[in-house]
Amino acid sequence: MHAWRALDKATPTIEGQRLLATTRIRHDRVDDTGCVTLRYRRRMHHVSLGRRYKGRRIIILIADLDVRVITEDGELIRHFTLNPSKDYQPRRDD
Repeated sequence: MHAWRALDKATPTIEGQRLLATTRIRHDRVDDTGCVTLRYRRRMHHVSLGRRYKGRRIIILIADLDVRVITEDGELIRHFTLNPSKDYQPRRDD
């Protein structure tokens, strides 16, 4: 069994990076203020994306603290490291 787990498995990739088996995938819609919410370790976090994405359907990929927000077409909107000590994750030039 150990040898089987050591073999490479077919996993999806985004921009050449593999998605981990522990990656959570969430489908959501951006609210009127340009934010989405996600829960990490029982705490709710608000993530700013910008009002230009208001009402768009998105996909959130969460691998521990690494968060990617993409459109349904695969366009990367935001990639950041979640700061668990803050409830609001502001938008920066990241």
